[in-house]
Amino acid sequence: MKKVKLVVGIIFVILALVISYQSSLVNATLSFANSTGSEGNLFGFYFSLLIALAGLSEIIFRNIQQRLIKWVPALFTGLALVSSMVDANKNFPDLKLWGIMAVIFSLGILIGDLYTQPLPDDEDRYIQEIETTKNSDDMSRRTKYKNNDWITTNKSWWLILIANLCFLIVAMLIGFTMINHSLHGALMTRTAESAVSSGSDDEMPVADVSDPNNVGHAPLRKVGQYFYSDHYGKISLLGLSTTTKHSQSVGQVSTTVDLVKIATNKPMNADQRFNSGNDFDTNEITGPYTYLKAQYTVTNNSSHSIIVGGLKQIVLPDQKQINSSDKTVIDSGQGEELAPNAKRSYYLHILLNRKSDTYRPRFVHLYFAELSNSESFVIRGSQFDVTMPINYKN
Repeated sequence: MKKVKLVVGIIFVILALVISYQSSLVNATLSFANSTGSEGNLFGFYFSLLIALAGLSEIIFRNIQQRLIKWVPALFTGLALVSSMVDANKNFPDLKLWGIMAVIFSLGILIGDLYTQPLPDDEDRYIQEIETTKNSDDMSRRTKYKNNDWITTNKSWWLILIANLCFLIVAMLIGFTMINHSLHGALMTRTAESAVSSGSDDEMPVADVSDPNNVGHAPLRKVGQYFYSDHYGKISLLGLSTTTKHSQSVGQVSTTVDLVKIATNKPMNADQRFNSGNDFDTNEITGPYTYLKAQYTVTNNSSHSIIVGGLKQIVLPDQKQINSSDKTVIDSGQGEELAPNAKRSYYLHILLNRKSDTYRPRFVHLYFAELSNSESFVIRGSQFDVTMPINYKN
């Protein structure tokens, strides 16, 4: 039984470490502990701490025969289960299942420990003595030993350990993946339902159909227009560029910057915050933010296909410079191949301010890279830059 308690204790500690990490993930689909995404929430950490204490007590107290001490691991797992039941934010429903499973294992160990006779203090001497005892006496110490400590004599304790490990592995790799999908689906249902309710900041407000600026869907064409997205939140158009800019044509290849928009988004719940941050490969979206959307068109009137250079960098009025290699820059045209005698529009999506929805640059200075022949890499379109003034009036 000591070996069983040791290995189960180690399993509990490892499980606690995994849950502690998993519960910190903002992406529900990556985690079997966190079903809604709640980065910064310490509830999962507290749960895993109780599981770790249960595992450590199994290891530390495995040699102690006092009945009260034997109840300590089950007490910690019981507290973990109770805590998972009273999660006020309802961010970790999976932890209820982990708590139930941990309690079952703890009670199984406890029952086996309470009903198994302990060996004498001098275990080696005791085993040596019974090995030399004759088998003729049905009440011999060997018989008592076999009756009292079936785990040691039958060498079947390792089967229990393997069963424990297999159960945990299957639960982590298969069971909770399926559970997470269903829970995440339920979350998306709740998110959709919240679009017609009002109240807290994490609920989608009721759409005001009488407001002419609420257009209900993309695209936003006038300053002041907005709509509510189930995926992102409240998206509003702050400003628009006032002119269309053209590059110098080189070898029948040209680029036109058609439109620049300054927009804001206000995520209403954790799922929308995750979706917004995921677009820019960041987990730092915690509230309203400002971003740029732009459209540029490349025309290739030559007889050769070309490689679009795309955006090189953007410079803002406060001298802030954002390079195209930054993870907050999305350019659908960079590196794309454009066929001969073809014309295509590409889009820029750039995070300007991740902490505020009041950022209003007077202009944006866009620098574009050269365009080259897709086979010979001869330059077909030179680098150019444009300054796009932004208008914030209706």
